[in-house]
Amino acid sequence: MAENKKTTSDKADELAQIQERIFEREVDEELRQERLANFWKKYRFLIIGGAIGIILATIAGEWYGSWQDKIRASESDRLEKALISAAKGDDKPALSQLKQLAKDGKTGYRYIAKLEEAGLLFQKKKDDKALTILFELSQDTKAPQPLRDLALVSYIGHVLDTSNTEELKQMISPLAQNEKSAFYGQAVELMAWLHLISGEKAEAQKLVEQATASGNLAPQLKERLTLLLEQKAQ
Repeated sequence: MAENKKTTSDKADELAQIQERIFEREVDEELRQERLANFWKKYRFLIIGGAIGIILATIAGEWYGSWQDKIRASESDRLEKALISAAKGDDKPALSQLKQLAKDGKTGYRYIAKLEEAGLLFQKKKDDKALTILFELSQDTKAPQPLRDLALVSYIGHVLDTSNTEELKQMISPLAQNEKSAFYGQAVELMAWLHLISGEKAEAQKLVEQATASGNLAPQLKERLTLLLEQKAQ
């Protein structure tokens, strides 16, 4: 009898441990989803910063490879000085330097200057001016395509909840279908969000499945897209 009681007690303890582990996994899953939700909320807008400008400077430099090295080097230095001023908190001289480079620049750095100017204007809560810069750059056929794509993604990210959804779909649709673009994943994310805003969950689901199957999305982005659909399904 004592042995049977011990066995029953052991089983009860084992069951309690299993239930505890299940509860811990559920808590971990809830925390994971909460972290992902916060990540989406915080980073769904592509904020333009100095690091992005420096990276894209390389792209622009290659795109304008036929220009003399002296001109590119000079404009690179001007951009760097403006970014240093911005990093120090000297927004006024930084904006002045960026505007001037955007105005008289002769290489791809003029477009990067526009992106950086928009980023600073967003920080100063001058959204209308920043959005105008991004929209105009996204439509500028003379600008390198990667910079136009970046401007478009950032523009739509900032007006996602305030502009005509159908118009935004038309704008982002070509990029959301271009798997070769460096911003394909972000475009898919925005397009899926626009579908969900319109109540088109089936279209969003199809778009996400196609993008995931393409193999061109980073694991973190795939996870965010999945979470986005789950949240809208609730």
